[in-house]
Amino acid sequence: MFRALLLLLALLALPAATVVVEHARGPSYTGPGDIVSGATAWYGLRAYNAAYAATPGKSVNVRRASDNVSCDVNVATTGGLGLTTATCNSSTQGGITPTAFAGTDATATCTLATTTATCASASSTPHVGSTITGAGLTQPCLITAVGTFTAGAGTLTTSLAGTSTSCGTISVGETFTMTYGLFVTEAYDQTGNGNNVTQATAGNQPQFLPIVVGTLPGMLGKASNTVLAGTIANVNQPTTMVAESIWTVPSGEADLVTTGTANNALSQGVQYFSSATFAGYAGSRQTVTVTNGLLYSTIGVLNGASGVIVTNGTAVTKNMGTNATGTFIEIMGRVGTNNFAGYFFEGGLWPIAFNSTQYGNMATNQAAYW
Repeated sequence: MFRALLLLLALLALPAATVVVEHARGPSYTGPGDIVSGATAWYGLRAYNAAYAATPGKSVNVRRASDNVSCDVNVATTGGLGLTTATCNSSTQGGITPTAFAGTDATATCTLATTTATCASASSTPHVGSTITGAGLTQPCLITAVGTFTAGAGTLTTSLAGTSTSCGTISVGETFTMTYGLFVTEAYDQTGNGNNVTQATAGNQPQFLPIVVGTLPGMLGKASNTVLAGTIANVNQPTTMVAESIWTVPSGEADLVTTGTANNALSQGVQYFSSATFAGYAGSRQTVTVTNGLLYSTIGVLNGASGVIVTNGTAVTKNMGTNATGTFIEIMGRVGTNNFAGYFFEGGLWPIAFNSTQYGNMATNQAAYW
């Protein structure tokens, strides 16, 4: 008893500086490159790995429709998509969200019946391609046509981006905020290998959508012409291709990540192929059944007879052929074919064959983030 009392008195006599309090720490970020390192090329609207988030590095370059000024958008230190750089147009436009960089097109009080919005008190006449936010709207909502506006009153044709589906029903007028469209001119290869993919033609650039899944962004592909393309060093099999996407227009060939010897000359790829079908290709197109319009992690392990197609964690062995990659890489389709029409979030290429643990963990990581 006497010893216990002495110990208590000794502890009370310690200076305050010796008392250590362990504060709770936030969760650490884990990206695709932390699941499996060493990708040849990887593009996405989040960080490839924790190291890239810590920098933070660049994700995409976007062009705003209002004046065609372009700006790089970085990832955040938390791993998600972050802010613009401080070198866009003027220093006052750096360090802001992509939506703030795009700028407000117009605000108005609107109702919505099917795809027709009837608006009053518009601050200005909105433009085709602007995104719309409002309390009752399903996202991503886009202006596809603009009627005549007189004294702030007029109509808009709207739909979920890339579809003919209504953004919802708004019976009582509420505030719609229209934001100028942003279009992706370049997706940066976050691996450090410099295999960026670009698109110089404005009409062929994917649209950056600030809100697609929950509060997370996406890139909109169009069936006719959207594509981002670049070059890589040729990679012999085995290889693994990974993508995260939603196919909104399930018809025709819809390429996600593809490689070849030249534009339209496909050597390897992961793609949707006809309604409710996903395919991997390395000389032989092999397919599995998927559900149209759902968010999918899709992985193609291209390794001859040991090949595997993985959709949302479900693996099926498929021999997709033995082609090497070639030196041409694209995401979101190939010019001159039925390109991917839907929402693209991330994708890349690894110069190895993922094993079952790796592709299982990759699918889990993508599902957890998106």
